[in-house]
Amino acid sequence: MISPASVLHDRQRLLVALFFSVVASLCYHFLVENRAHVDLQVHTDKRTIFKVYWKEAGGEWSEERLAAQVIDPANRDYSFRIGNLERIDALRIDPAERITAVRIGSLTITQNGLTPIRIDTREALAQLRPLDGIRELTLGDQGLTIIPANKDPWLLYRVPELGTTSTLAGEAAIIAAIFLTVFALVFATRPLHAEYRFVPFLLLSALMLVAAMAAGSRFAGHPDEHVHVPAGEYYRQHNLPPP
Repeated sequence: MISPASVLHDRQRLLVALFFSVVASLCYHFLVENRAHVDLQVHTDKRTIFKVYWKEAGGEWSEERLAAQVIDPANRDYSFRIGNLERIDALRIDPAERITAVRIGSLTITQNGLTPIRIDTREALAQLRPLDGIRELTLGDQGLTIIPANKDPWLLYRVPELGTTSTLAGEAAIIAAIFLTVFALVFATRPLHAEYRFVPFLLLSALMLVAAMAAGSRFAGHPDEHVHVPAGEYYRQHNLPPP
């Protein structure tokens, strides 16, 4: 005979599995499907930070709607994500945070279900309009070259009306796969639930993730590295914050 306590325990485990499955599915939908992916080809004479702001119609530029990418002379291809392209009316591009020549070769923005934006021809690059802080703008065969007048140059791009394509079936299949995988994993780890046996495995997973990120990241590749690196050097010799 099945005891009431066992039934209650099974129901709790079912609710936990459903909770994590729903959370994982929602994270995929809002953080992957509902965000645009930017592929940037750019050249700079000096290491600097390339920023893209976005806003909705009637909105204002905000640091909360910003993507920043460190660019340097050794690399030309970069990728990052911005907000939901369906809601974006305009992009503000800050090509540098110092006075250095920056040449934009191409800028491609894609999002599932929407027509891609490809800024890779002379005509398309000409749609990047100078707003402020730009001394010289030259459009050539290799791209759009910007010479800033100060440390805060701005370019404006108005997002055109985009066509739509149906991706519902593909997204539904991916979300279903994520949901079922997470649901199955929760039940497969049932023997680890007792006495918190799963904690060492979670700690090991976290350490493996940290190691993978450390191995794959480049030194001084984050926009805030100019703060983090000196801070790390300071705390090698000190245990307390500076006075």
